[in-house]
Amino acid sequence: FLDQWNSFWNRPQVEEDSIHEVIQAMPSFPPVQTKPLSLEDWRSALKSAKKRTMRGADGWSVQELAWLSDPFTLLLLCIFRAAEVLRKWPEQLSTWVLVLLRKTNDACPGWSLIRPITIAGVCYRIWSRVRTAQLMQHARSISKPLVSPCLSTRAIWTFLGDLISQKVSAKQPLAGLVLDITKCF
Repeated sequence: FLDQWNSFWNRPQVEEDSIHEVIQAMPSFPPVQTKPLSLEDWRSALKSAKKRTMRGADGWSVQELAWLSDPFTLLLLCIFRAAEVLRKWPEQLSTWVLVLLRKTNDACPGWSLIRPITIAGVCYRIWSRVRTAQLMQHARSISKPLVSPCLSTRAIWTFLGDLISQKVSAKQPLAGLVLDITKCF
């Protein structure tokens, strides 16, 4: 089981040289400057989150975070800001759990009948909800979308593959962003 599992999920890593040409063709953009998360940002993200979502690896639920007092929440937001500035998350907030779900009710399913999911902490998920929305807004401000929402994944990747090939062949700059926040694997 583990040999088959590892051969599928632990594939060789892509060598940096193989994508060097594509990276060289990408123009530089100034770094995104983010403001510290506000109490309003945090509360809004909590309101839009599912209250019955699974408790995170950090032990928190969405409802419990909503019940926190403003001073405690502001302290939590300071921790997030420090993590952003230092580019290092506290270990307690960066623990993720890997759970293997069976696709069938077989007592001993084969490796291809198991789906891995990761469970992040709820604190991280709420933080990332706010920052993802801000980064998407920034991306919209510097570029116009070439691909519309609601296309099949295969259509989008075919389009992007052709576009990348054309730009790399012509040695033209290319930059892009693909966000799949509905189903992010």
